[in-house]
Amino acid sequence: VKLSGSGNTVTDQLPRGGSVIANGSRVLLYAGADSSGYVEIVPKLTDLSYNDAKKLLEEIGLFLSAAEAVNDPEHQKIAAQSVEAGATAALGTVIRVAFISDEEMLGKY
Repeated sequence: VKLSGSGNTVTDQLPRGGSVIANGSRVLLYAGADSSGYVEIVPKLTDLSYNDAKKLLEEIGLFLSAAEAVNDPEHQKIAAQSVEAGATAALGTVIRVAFISDEEMLGKY
């Protein structure tokens, strides 16, 4: 959990309630502050490992969700992302990713 603001009451949280995000993701809490109006530029996630993409997104207030099972988070590479690289996204946006298949990995390396 990361806290932003100096109030005594939680006034906002990211991701929003009901969001599905990666296991172990950090939740952002706002105390006396509001997250609305803030946007980030979505980075290119393709060819990154699941863990590297998750870390990169969390650093800028975005979140990661996998479209399929994550079996090897250090080595599974991302093939596609739900929000295009270079687009803007509101803080707390969940970026959904798909992985390169095992067959594609064998052909690449």
